[in-house]
Amino acid sequence: MGLHRPSPAVADAGPLIHLAEIGCLRLTSVFDPLHISEGVWLEAGRHAPALDAASVELPFRRHPLPSGDVERFVAEHGLSGLQRGECEALCLCRRLGIPVVLTDDLAVREAAKAL
Repeated sequence: MGLHRPSPAVADAGPLIHLAEIGCLRLTSVFDPLHISEGVWLEAGRHAPALDAASVELPFRRHPLPSGDVERFVAEHGLSGLQRGECEALCLCRRLGIPVVLTDDLAVREAAKAL
């Protein structure tokens, strides 16, 4: 068996919150790194204080996204029905060229497929 190198992903807040609730944030280590926009980080942190402690040992990379960039992305791709953090996650995927987004929302999955 060969060694498997973890691939990168982008996370929306929902999966981070739910994994923190059950004490399983360490499962995100299957992605290296796990990219998270600042807006998603703040949203998840309000619901999952354990996120800050876990960030020390997990391969999280936080990214600021200028508001204007996200608004243009939303307008260009008709994503006004999604929440801000969801749009940031999709925008970050596009910006970084990463095809994997962790989400718990069907509308986001459908938007990701369309993109």
